[in-house]
Amino acid sequence: MADTDQGPFARALRDRLTDLRLRADLGEIVTSAQFRAALQRDGRFNLSDPRVRSACVRAGFGEWAG
Repeated sequence: MADTDQGPFARALRDRLTDLRLRADLGEIVTSAQFRAALQRDGRFNLSDPRVRSACVRAGFGEWAG
């Protein structure tokens, strides 16, 4: 799907997950608690939102998303 086909929420979530992937790959995020705190840091994204949880699973963070 082209970037222009996504809404602002989806783009921002994708960007956050990309940042979290990089931080995890660099060893800055190593636990599920750190992942959740970084994902939800500004209150914009919450794992109780099915869109967020689904995106986390698709991005390979299913184990950390709980």
